[in-house]
Amino acid sequence: MARHPRGGRRRLDRRPELKKHRDHPRKLLGFALLGAIGLAVLSSIHVWPSPGNFWVLAALLIAVLAWWRGRVVLGIVAALVVVLVAGMLLAIRVPVWSGIGSRTYETVHSKYTLGIGDLRIDLGDTDLPKGQTFVNANVGIGNLRVIVPANVTVDADARTQGGDIVMFGRDDSGTHVHTHIVDRTGSGRVLVLHLKTGLGKVSVVRR
Repeated sequence: MARHPRGGRRRLDRRPELKKHRDHPRKLLGFALLGAIGLAVLSSIHVWPSPGNFWVLAALLIAVLAWWRGRVVLGIVAALVVVLVAGMLLAIRVPVWSGIGSRTYETVHSKYTLGIGDLRIDLGDTDLPKGQTFVNANVGIGNLRVIVPANVTVDADARTQGGDIVMFGRDDSGTHVHTHIVDRTGSGRVLVLHLKTGLGKVSVVRR
């Protein structure tokens, strides 16, 4: 009588399955590439309080399934599209969960965020208190425009991964642009701006 391995269970022979995938090196290479990107995304993932890169990881998993179980050409196309889009969004850190569209604010907040679109912060008629007022604004892809009062000192620090920064007549453009300008008045009021876009334009003008 034939003896079974310990525990009475038969050992499953995985060799045919492994051989089948070994005969398709492009699948294995693509799977390895997507796995590496997935690990990179997973290392910076956030689920709470904001999903962060969780949706990117989900998209990568869909691409892996298309690659592994579907036709090779379809899998390659799906994987490349997902990788390119995910890579771009990760590189510029687009806060897509912060909304898409055009927004205008005329009151002071400590933080403004928009995923994709145009963000306009009009503080031109705002009576700021004495001392420093801090404002942070971030747009993933799009335009960020800040209108400041005529009677305040503006300490503006602006960054963009790719695009233009225009502040008080100074225009800087290109990739990884960083501009810091202090435009002074004698009112004793200081507006400190920290502005950032992934791809787009940052502009600061006086009323």
